[in-house]
Amino acid sequence: MRVYNWFLLFLGIAAFSALAGCEGKSQKTADTPPEAAQEIVPAAPVCRWFCFSQAGFSEIDVPQNAPPVSFVPWTEAVRVNGAGISGAPAFGSSWFLVNHLGLLALGDAALPEQYLLIRDEELFSDRTAANLTLIQNVPFIHLYRNDFFSSKTGGAHPVLVRYAGEARAFIPVFEKSDLAIPTPAEVIDLIFDGSLWHGAVKQTVNSRITYRYLSVSAKGAVSAQSAEVFRSQKRLLPLSRAPDRLRALLGAIPEELSFEIICVSSETTGALVYQQGPVSDFPPDIQGTAVIAPLYAVSLFADGTVYFAGLLRHTDGGDRFLSRAFRMPALPPGFVYGYCAVSGNTLFASWEEADFYETGRSGFAAFDLGSENFKK
Repeated sequence: MRVYNWFLLFLGIAAFSALAGCEGKSQKTADTPPEAAQEIVPAAPVCRWFCFSQAGFSEIDVPQNAPPVSFVPWTEAVRVNGAGISGAPAFGSSWFLVNHLGLLALGDAALPEQYLLIRDEELFSDRTAANLTLIQNVPFIHLYRNDFFSSKTGGAHPVLVRYAGEARAFIPVFEKSDLAIPTPAEVIDLIFDGSLWHGAVKQTVNSRITYRYLSVSAKGAVSAQSAEVFRSQKRLLPLSRAPDRLRALLGAIPEELSFEIICVSSETTGALVYQQGPVSDFPPDIQGTAVIAPLYAVSLFADGTVYFAGLLRHTDGGDRFLSRAFRMPALPPGFVYGYCAVSGNTLFASWEEADFYETGRSGFAAFDLGSENFKK
């Protein structure tokens, strides 16, 4: 069944590519004069690879040659755990949230010196970072400890931090003590609905687990809420309710193919999850991520299938529209693609070595959408 599903996704690529056409490439004829002889220079790579470590990230040739690491539960692994986009198409408008490291600002070129990893070892090293949320273009990050996988549970720490760009620092917004949460308890989920933060609190005492739910206003007022209200913030949505640009981007995928896609948009604060096919609590085999930004729309599936439609800068200084479906370079067995984002002409795609709920090596790829090698 899974092979059949990926075949249907491949048919979607073919249909999308046919609709996109030849993207305005010039066609040579027999009367075209030969080009003047010129010096042959090495072609720039279309895709560059980077891997994470406890110290940051470094460039590698291919993911399978990344230094080996032990498999650990995904909440304890250094891996991309979210993407974000702000409204302005400027440097730092695209972000990757890197668990246990910090926030990776994605620059406007496929050059390592253009990528900025903002770290705070005290905050991130022994806490799970999740639910990247952008409010008025400012990144907010939820921090917690997983008491099932982590030996360092409980204790006082910030629950929500915001990134102060001018200082390149993370500022606590509220801590566990501000929410009147007992020290052993953890806020294991935190969702912003545009005005309130909705949190799920888990506490384990003598192997007995209890949950309670709360909301926090912009002024810090804390109120109890029901499980039903909290769960309504987490519900899966049918693809028919997705933004028009996302539905248009994925419109070539056959309707009989069930898939789930996590979408972030410059017009919303956090991620929303959509499903094509019957909406259920059990995710389909095919999963992907998407970003809808002012200048582009892009989606990435776990096998590397990409749908892209947006503006790219041309070498002559102008802009051109590119609409294309393609496959990222194949990953080794046991590796999958994850989150995506675009900055300038560069598509960023996270990757990781996955084994059920555990993660081994991880990193990201920088794919040059404007490369002449890619256009061929």
